[in-house]
Amino acid sequence: MADFSLAVRLNLPLTLIATFKTSIIKKRLQNDNLINACGSESMQKYGVQVWLYTRYFFKVMLDNVSVMIYTVGLPIFFLVLNLKDELFKPLSLTQFTAHVMPFVAWIIMSNTIVMVGEVALLREQGYLKQYASLVVNPSVFIVSKALVNLGILVVILGLVGGVSAIVWQLELWAVLWRLWGVLLLV
Repeated sequence: MADFSLAVRLNLPLTLIATFKTSIIKKRLQNDNLINACGSESMQKYGVQVWLYTRYFFKVMLDNVSVMIYTVGLPIFFLVLNLKDELFKPLSLTQFTAHVMPFVAWIIMSNTIVMVGEVALLREQGYLKQYASLVVNPSVFIVSKALVNLGILVVILGLVGGVSAIVWQLELWAVLWRLWGVLLLV
């Protein structure tokens, strides 16, 4: 109806108004598609850079075996040390949750704080300035470090779950389910 009143006011045929509106809509759609295509291309480049730097940070960590053993082994050592009175006594899942989950939350929080400290260390060492021209956004480093931290936490929680299942005679999948649930919550 609006097209008809516009055609009458401008003394133009209705088909001309409809054609004009259609061409405007097509141009808008092409511009939107162009913007979406450019956005997805930059997101793809961002994702590739995050993948590359995540692999790089994992490789650096795995090359330094003592740091890897310290990072993964120390939480298990502290778990055994803190719960030495409970060793090799059967626990229920509720007792496991009461005794071990605060420790697991501490592991997660301390690893996250270490990750934030490593990003600050990258800044202080000049990596963020040095590599700023190589990456789409400096947040690539932060996301990569967070993914490495998540990978370390999955490994640590898997080992804690395995040790807990053996030491306290619990079902492995139930323990892992609870541990990774805490990871998602924290």
